[in-house]
Amino acid sequence: MIGLNSVKAEVNKLLASLEVERKRREQGLPVATTSRHMVFTGPPGVGKTVVARSLGDILPLTARAAQGQVVEVDRAGLVAGYIGQTAPKTLDVCKSALDGILFIDEAYALSEGSSLSATLARKRSTLC
Repeated sequence: MIGLNSVKAEVNKLLASLEVERKRREQGLPVATTSRHMVFTGPPGVGKTVVARSLGDILPLTARAAQGQVVEVDRAGLVAGYIGQTAPKTLDVCKSALDGILFIDEAYALSEGSSLSATLARKRSTLC
């Protein structure tokens, strides 16, 4: 990737953190459970999808649980057409991305007040 110096710095921090975790496990030391949630923002064409896919290639090489799959969805992949269908659809997508990367393209389309926002708020403990 050309440019994106701040992104590269964040990826390097992530890799260093994963290396520390690996060494702690090897020595039998406790390793705190941490979330690896990330948000990529910016206008179209700046490389958000490329970065997500690259992380999908890198993480299985370093993280114990990462499988490396990158599940790419947009609003249509998460929100169903009828009441009561959004939660199962969203949950299925989230499950398919476990131990990998869930990349929600154009996530801004999932605005507050939408049925998905309400569903995620109700199902947060199930999804995380």
